[in-house]
Parts: sequence; structure tokens; C-alpha cells
Amino acid sequence: MASAAVLPRFINAGEEVVADLNEDLRKKNQKAFYVSDVTDPTGKYQYVDLVQEGGGVLGIALLGYTYVLERMGIRFLHLAGTSAGAINTMMLAAIQSESIDEIKSPVVLHYLSSKKLFDFVDGHPITRWLIRNIVGYKDYAAKTINSILFSLVAGLSLLLVSSMLLWQSSKSVLWLLVWVVLAVVSGLIIYGKNRISDGILKQFMQSKDFVKMLLGTLLLILTCSALQFSLVLTYHIALEGTILFVVLALSFWRTFTGKHLPFIQNAMGGVLTIVFILWALNRAGITLTLLSTADTPGTLAPYTFLSIAGVSLCLFFILFIGSVVLFLLARFNGSQFGVNPGENFRDWVTDLLRDGAIEQTEIRADTGTTVVIRNNPNQVETMRDFERVMSQRPTLVYRGSDPTISIDDLMKYDPANPPVTFITAEIATENKIELPRMWPLFWASENNVCPADFVRASMSIPVFFEAFRVKNIPKRQGLWRDLLGYDRCLPDDAVFMDGGILSNFPINIFYRPDVKTARLPTFGIRLDDRAATTKSSFDSLGSLVMSMFNTSRYYYDRDFLIKHPQYANCIGVIDVREFDWLNFNLSNDDKLKLFRKGAETAAQFLRTFDWNDYKAKRQDFQNGKVTPPATPFTMPAQYTATDARRIWPKETAVSNGNKQ
Repeated sequence: MASAAVLPRFINAGEEVVADLNEDLRKKNQKAFYVSDVTDPTGKYQYVDLVQEGGGVLGIALLGYTYVLERMGIRFLHLAGTSAGAINTMMLAAIQSESIDEIKSPVVLHYLSSKKLFDFVDGHPITRWLIRNIVGYKDYAAKTINSILFSLVAGLSLLLVSSMLLWQSSKSVLWLLVWVVLAVVSGLIIYGKNRISDGILKQFMQSKDFVKMLLGTLLLILTCSALQFSLVLTYHIALEGTILFVVLALSFWRTFTGKHLPFIQNAMGGVLTIVFILWALNRAGITLTLLSTADTPGTLAPYTFLSIAGVSLCLFFILFIGSVVLFLLARFNGSQFGVNPGENFRDWVTDLLRDGAIEQTEIRADTGTTVVIRNNPNQVETMRDFERVMSQRPTLVYRGSDPTISIDDLMKYDPANPPVTFITAEIATENKIELPRMWPLFWASENNVCPADFVRASMSIPVFFEAFRVKNIPKRQGLWRDLLGYDRCLPDDAVFMDGGILSNFPINIFYRPDVKTARLPTFGIRLDDRAATTKSSFDSLGSLVMSMFNTSRYYYDRDFLIKHPQYANCIGVIDVREFDWLNFNLSNDDKLKLFRKGAETAAQFLRTFDWNDYKAKRQDFQNGKVTPPATPFTMPAQYTATDARRIWPKETAVSNGNKQ
């Protein structure tokens, strides 16, 4: 998308939120929201640590959040992120403003506005075509499966009906009906009552689609049975055409109601339309040589067109859907287990880190505020360059009331605990990796490391992107033992998958148990894209696998929050449930909506965050005092006191975090 056209819309949205916040401060006769005891020497800017959650293209909302924080005088001392959160983390860390007054989020917005996100989908043209036509629809995975099944069921139904028409004996049709009923009943018995109660079959049998399909099948069988009687046989042309038309209309109705993927339904409808036109021409006496038979030149038997339609749909299902699936499987197995190489994404980040220069641009927002966007070349090509940037620590002042507090450590660069962290999963050794802290495990020297690889490794979305590989890693067994406690044989190559499969929101990364009194908070930005549901999360195989994956990627971070409930007050949650995290074909309007949601969530967070309350809760926690969890446990009314003691023993009634 063109930067000149879209960037002002982002700035306007952000400045509108900032103007509302400044108005709130004016009414309260305040100069700023009090969020930290660590400031710059002038006291104008406050410092916090920031952790950003991953979420694919939903990361645009993270920019809205950081834009508002920066505009309200908040600066970031330490940064961490996973996947999409790693992108914003890297840019905020690498951009080197000439003064503390210049904010970095507009520069990142400029980068984003100048990039077409769908370019990141850099796989085979067939892969790009499929993703463009599938991802972006709500519940696209279910719609894809439903479209394929509908195509198969429609084709087989027409073949079944044409087979019935082929038989001239009503007894044959009756026996076919008996065999169908026996097959269904015996299948249910073999499957078992208990399995039905928990399986996919029960879910399907209870659905409206199952009832419609059952009634439709019975109606087709009865219709075909009626064709055996001489009284009805004279109307076989009308009945034959009706069956074709109903299936055709049903296909297009499914498309327009959005229950299936339009491009699959339209293709199926196109096949049926051709068959229907050929049938109409034939019945009108227009003879097509290919459709003539020796017995009935110029016409076809009643079952023939239904058979043609059924075969056509089955061929569509087998040849089109089957060939696409086989292609993807072959490409998936032949690559690094992903359908997109991810090279376009990596090259984009590399170029921005190497250069990313922006000539001064001034945008006047509708609120009257002028936002200046400029940036010199970032000049970050190797790990040595990145260390140079990270080692430029600001001069800080502690403005809290505790005279024993020191912040000297915050102004020093420690390579063992760098101020920037990217989370990724190394699956060859089955470890959670923190980069750049652990870079010596995978690269021989600083000059061999491109910092863009940290972001690429963190954003290796399973299946969507190929796994990121680092070949011929150095065999530093002692370092592996010291950093990860890993004593097994080291692989030749490291294989990185998306950090979100282990820790999508690494809120624990900057926790210091040795610091008794909080000096500055760790702010967290979460992306809420999970729709609330009351039904079982494993009613189908797909939902079971997804639930297992979500349990793995969320519980590690959730466990820390349960044990450290005071952190709940530092987290802003952006509601992005109306967007799909893999829709790299987002419209400009949707990107703006995401940005605005992030900005508005940040504003609401600042209005409610109480720094003094957080410090008190943190100090109580550090001193071993009981701190109620963020979501208190409530025993259901039907349980007795004995049940309560059994389910929640006395020794576990205290917050788990107080044991640490």
C-alpha cells in the first residue's frame, strides 16, 4: 500500500486517542499519567519494560498501543516479544532516535505503510492463490472442509440417483433402500454408543445438515421409485431437470450465504451449470454428437445427465481438490515443513535494519498536532552492530521514596542479560531459546549473525512458514549445559519454529525476584483473538489438535501470571477477535481498525493503571504476604466444606507464588 495515502490515516487515529487522554489529564490538573519511578533527568519521560505477544498480522494493533504510550511520555528500557511481537520489538530497539523527544512508533508505521503484507506469502503461485482465496474468511478451515465434503456428497448423490434410474424394476430400488438402511444401522452398532457420545459422528448427527441430507436422500429415493410407475414415467424429464436444478441452486445458495468457501462452491456450480445447459439443449432437440447414443440418437436416457453431473462433480473433487492437496503435501515434505519460504519477510527486516532511513516527513493530524517522522540509517547488519545499539543505555533517575534503591544496573549493558529478547523454539534439541542472549549456541562469531534472523526464527509460523534453519552450528557443549542444562548430543543444524508454540507472551522475562521494591513496571500487550465458547473444545479431531496446541503455547505464560498475580494490573488486552491472524491480505480499513483498537486499549489501560497500587501489591508479594489471585477461586454452591478441603487442601490455599 502507498505510504502517502495510508500513513496519515494511522497518525490521525493515534492523535485522536492522544487528544482524548490529554483532555483527561487537563480535567484532573495532571501533567502525565504516573506509571514509573524511573525517569530521564528532566522528569519528562518515564521508563517501563515492555513485552509484546505474538499474533501474526494482528501485530498491527501492537503498534497502536506503543504509539499512544510513546506519545504520552513513556519510553521503553527493556523489550521482549514473540512472533509478531518480535517485529515491533526489533524495530523499536534498532531505530536510533536523535533525541529522547522523538518517538519511534511513527517510523515503524512508515515501514508498515510502505509494505504490502501479502508479499510475505512468498510460496508457490498455487499456495499464494489458495491463501488469498481461503484465509481471511471467518472459520475458513471449517468452510474449506465443508465445501469439499459438500462437493463429494453432491457428486455421489447424483451418481446414486442415476443408478436408481438405470434400474427399471421398483423391487431393485426397494432392495437398494434396504441395503442403505442396513449399512447405516450396522455402522452405528459397530461404532458403538459410547464412541458416538464423544465422537465426530454424534456432532454430525445432531447437526441440521445431517437432518437435511437424510431427508433429501429419502426424497431422492422416493422420487426415483416413482419413476418406475408408468403414470409418473411421462414426467421423468421434469423430475430429472428438477433434481439437477435443485443441486445447482443449493450450490450457489451455499456460496451466497457464506457457509462455504465461494471459490470452491462457484467451481462446483460451474460444473453443474454446464451439465444443466447441456441437458436443456438436449431436451430441446438440439443434438450434440458426443451426447447421442445408438439407441436414442439426439436424446439421452433419464439417468444419463444425472450420471454426467455426478461424475463431473466427483472428478472435480478428485482432480481439483485432490491435486491441490497432493501438491501441498509434496511441497510441504520437500521444504522445511512450511508452504512459504519466509525469505521475503526476512529480507524486509534485513533491509530495514541495514538502512531504514526516512527523510523528514511532517504529517498534520486532524487535531492540529504535527507529527514529525524521520530516521537515519539504522546500520544494524551483524550482532556486533546490534550490541552497539543495545549498549547505548540512557541516563536514568530514580524518583521513588525508597532511599535504599539503586538503579545503576539499569544503566549498564550486560551481554548475559541483554535489554532485548526474542523468543523462539528450537525443535531439534526441544528447547525454548532466548535471542540474542543465546546466540553463541548457533553462530560461530558475532560477524556471522544477522539480527534479522532472530525475528525470522521467532516468527516461523508452523506450516505457514518454513522452519528457519541455522546449519553447522558450533559444538559448544559446555555452553549448552550452562545455558540450558542440555547434555545430549548436539545436532548439526538448528531448526527454529515460532516462539509462540512455547511462550507466546513472555511476561516473565524481566522478573527480578531479588528486587524487593518495584522501580519500574513491566507492561504487557496481549492480543485476544479467541472467541468465547461454552461447548467442548475437542468435539472434532481438528479442534482437539488446536486445543492441544493452544494449551502448550498459553500455559507456560499463564502459569507465571497465576503465581505472580500482581502482573495482571500491568497488562493491556486488545480485542481483535473479528480479525484472522493469518490474513496477510488485510484491507487498509482493517489495518486501520487494528491500529485504532490497539491505541484505544492503551488509552484505557493508562486511565486505570495505578503505579502505587502495583508497587504495594508487588512488595506484599515479595515479603510473603497473601495476595489474592487475579481471578479468585470460587467453590460451587453444591460442594460442602469437606469437598472444599479435599479439592483445595489447606496447604495450597495460599498463592503458589508466595512459596518462591
